[in-house]
Amino acid sequence: MLVASWPLMASLLLQALFTGANLLLLQRLQGDEVVGWYDAARKWVDALNIIPSFFTFAVFPVMSRQAAQDRSGLRRSYRLSVKLLTMAALPAAVLVTLLARVLVGLLSGQEFLPHGAEILQLLIWSILFGWINSLTNYVLIALNRQRHVLLASGARVVFTIAANLIFVWRFSYMASAWIIIGGELLLVLLFYADLRRHLGPMAWGRTLGRPVLAGLAAGGAAWAAASYSLPLALLAALIIYPGALVLLHALTPEEWALLVPLLPARLRSKVAH
Repeated sequence: MLVASWPLMASLLLQALFTGANLLLLQRLQGDEVVGWYDAARKWVDALNIIPSFFTFAVFPVMSRQAAQDRSGLRRSYRLSVKLLTMAALPAAVLVTLLARVLVGLLSGQEFLPHGAEILQLLIWSILFGWINSLTNYVLIALNRQRHVLLASGARVVFTIAANLIFVWRFSYMASAWIIIGGELLLVLLFYADLRRHLGPMAWGRTLGRPVLAGLAAGGAAWAAASYSLPLALLAALIIYPGALVLLHALTPEEWALLVPLLPARLRSKVAH
């Protein structure tokens, strides 16, 4: 058990060091005031990260069983799970971007504005990659690829430290936020390189293309409306995004067949009709 589990302990430590090292280096290079602005934004990202955490814990037993018995089933489950997380992350990122000033002011106070809001408007987009990593991390564990998770997590920490030392002294907190996004993207690529060897290609364009188009439509409409009215921008995003998902048929009939049995009975009958 110790031989099998020590890479998990080490990778969890490195995953914690990813954000911790980023914050520590920002403090060393820019000072406590800048760290306060950054932390005011990070609180909202950390709060939203509970969504992929609960989602992953819910699907992990099924995926773990499929990893041992049904690799093709695991591939289908993983693709659907990534699609659902992306469909949730896109509107969350758009809405938080629009409400960044309100959210930072509400939780941390007006003294953290405007810098905290500027950081949040950028940092929130890390969830597009981070939520996928939260799921893929456990899929690789189910495939007994803990050592690859450890190596990938270590590479991300090295990237974070190097990028901070190169960019943060000059570009301050905005560089720190971009480094978080870059680190999550790096982990997506490293995870997928190993996942592809064990589950095959995921056809990301076909899997995520339509949700991304729906997100672009909602984001574009919200951005255009925001210059006139924030409530109008929020309304545009909330109406256009689900409408675009429906019009684009973001979920295939096969995916609906998997999801419908999980819905409450009353909602299940409406979807079926």
